[in-house]
Amino acid sequence: MAAVRCEVNTCTHWLASAQCGATGIAIRSGDGGLPGSPAGTACQTFYRKRGLANYLGSLQNLNWWGVMGLEDETTNPRVECRVSNCRYWIPGDFCQADQITVAGAGAATSGETNCGTFVS
Repeated sequence: MAAVRCEVNTCTHWLASAQCGATGIAIRSGDGGLPGSPAGTACQTFYRKRGLANYLGSLQNLNWWGVMGLEDETTNPRVECRVSNCRYWIPGDFCQADQITVAGAGAATSGETNCGTFVS
């Protein structure tokens, strides 16, 4: 499983030390085509830290055990990758990178985020 480093400090799942508190994240092409650079990818799991509705909407994907530090759980989410032209993509929509970086500090939408690990 790929370790996730998240730099998107405006997401409801973002935690201190660049961790992600989601159970799982989905990386997709930003425009539906095959991207040629990280800028063409996006984290579709992004929920902007703004208003109660966004926080409530993100709760179904919260890794409660990892966020609270209970048992041996970590805050590392599973990664679903639908960017089939990435070097790290494998059939079944999995990522075989050891670590991915989700970039987009200050993002207001998922389109302003990207997978910084993407390599075509």
